[in-house]
Amino acid sequence: MVIAIFEGMFSESFDRLYTPYLIEDFQFPELGGLSTLIWWGVLSAGSMIFAFIALECVKRYVDIKHYKSLIITLTTTSLFLIVALVAFALTNNFHMAVGTYFAVAMLRSIKSPLTSAWLNQNLQSETRATIFSMQQQADGFGQMGGGPLLDVIGKYVAVSTALVYAAVALVPALGLYASSYLRSKPNKAPNSKP
Repeated sequence: MVIAIFEGMFSESFDRLYTPYLIEDFQFPELGGLSTLIWWGVLSAGSMIFAFIALECVKRYVDIKHYKSLIITLTTTSLFLIVALVAFALTNNFHMAVGTYFAVAMLRSIKSPLTSAWLNQNLQSETRATIFSMQQQADGFGQMGGGPLLDVIGKYVAVSTALVYAAVALVPALGLYASSYLRSKPNKAPNSKP
């Protein structure tokens, strides 16, 4: 639930701020003489393509039935997401910004199914729907509570600063994943009882 709150803060801030950040901080280069609006189509299409590739890699190479493997993958993905978002926020190069934007979008697309698989391994069937609902509510709480706060930073300080703070909001998740890893039993089976 706590991880969901911090991820809600991150996602709300990123979704609100990446567009004004790109518009205000960068000059979009001409793309074959076409309108700047074409770049938004490129960003959208590129995000979908990279997300598809990333999900296919997860499907092939991550053992979602192995508890510790799943936690390691979630931790690594979160760490790379933090690094990618900080790089996105601090770069002065448009092409670097586009590349790191794609990285953020790709890593976000991986986290959702991995988180669902992780939760499923810890839940009994009679409580699964309730816990998933609580997790979504915690995410929403993070969006409502932390998102606007980071948006204020973006308005009165700098959008890039707010994006860095959005990345920092994910840092506690690393410690919580590590705690879960250390407390888990070796080769814990899915839906095993404590």
